[in-house]
Amino acid sequence: AGSTITRLVDGELDFKRGTKPIPAITGTQAYYQNFAGPLSTKGSKMTVIMESDAELNYYLQNTKSIALDLSFTDPGLNTVDFHMSDLLWSVGKKNPGKDWMEVDLEFWGQPNATDTAAASGGGALSPVVIAVTNSVSASY
Repeated sequence: AGSTITRLVDGELDFKRGTKPIPAITGTQAYYQNFAGPLSTKGSKMTVIMESDAELNYYLQNTKSIALDLSFTDPGLNTVDFHMSDLLWSVGKKNPGKDWMEVDLEFWGQPNATDTAAASGGGALSPVVIAVTNSVSASY
């Protein structure tokens, strides 16, 4: 289980998916299929205000299976939620450059069956579930 982080100063979610067209000998220029490789979140970053050593210790102690939820809501109540059930930390360091202490962290979501089941009902593994909602109550 993870903890709620309300001290987020800055962050970057880095999603990468390599794609490549698969040619076929069909007598046309059209490709047989566009292959979509695995989704990666490696290289994602966040900076938090350090009130305790919790997030830094996740990295220093090589803690695995920490869940991370990031929710962003605009004034119109539109939201984007990012959920990673199995998070790994790759970099962690204290940043004393301000009057308060901050911690710079890098992380990535491990592909797992929990996030995949929530997103698609099964199949391949996924490192993240993304949910987008809006405040429109009726279709038009």
